[in-house]
Amino acid sequence: MNVSKFIATAIFTLGAAIAQAETLSLKTAEQAYYNGHAMALENMLAESAPNDQLVIRYRLGSLALGKQNNEAAKNIMQALMLDLENEVKANPKNAEAWGLLSSVYGMMTFLEPSMAMTYGPKAGFAEASAADADKHNPMVLMLTGVNKFHTPEQWGGGKQTAYDYLTKAINAYQAAGETRTWGYADALAWRGMAASALGNTEQAKKDIEASIKLQPNYGLAQQALAGI
Repeated sequence: MNVSKFIATAIFTLGAAIAQAETLSLKTAEQAYYNGHAMALENMLAESAPNDQLVIRYRLGSLALGKQNNEAAKNIMQALMLDLENEVKANPKNAEAWGLLSSVYGMMTFLEPSMAMTYGPKAGFAEASAADADKHNPMVLMLTGVNKFHTPEQWGGGKQTAYDYLTKAINAYQAAGETRTWGYADALAWRGMAASALGNTEQAKKDIEASIKLQPNYGLAQQALAGI
């Protein structure tokens, strides 16, 4: 599906996508993502309000990467990266756009290792900008925690740092309640994986099982639990 016709309005309104109470469209898209339904996400691009479309595209790229369809993931993330860069130029206080952009840079580093020296500093700048805009935002904290999970300790990452950020994210999600659920299952699953890497098997199982309870078809959490 050609999504370019949505870009102009999507960029302008991304900041409202999940900054307040999440839309029904976004919640439906999350279910499609956790259930692994890429086609449903594709179809939702035409049906969703412009302010949800970049978020749905992020999930499409994440799903493609999770299924090891790296070429599709690269195509989605490259286009999304440009659109998010335009969004933060227009709205530099959009914490969630900065958070998504930092995550996209991280994924692009994996997909294009030769560009690591370019994407790495950009990811760090986007991460810092997200925190400057809203350091208590649960989505920003979750995305930062996942980034730290994949970042070596000598570059400011590591499993303990990831665990700490993801704990902050989980606390923020719990405080927000039903108005902010986007990424909550991710935060639980990734904290569980961080706990496992740190040798805390009991906490790992508790977190990952909680993630699966929220999203029973969440493949990443299922795989993580099986690997403990």
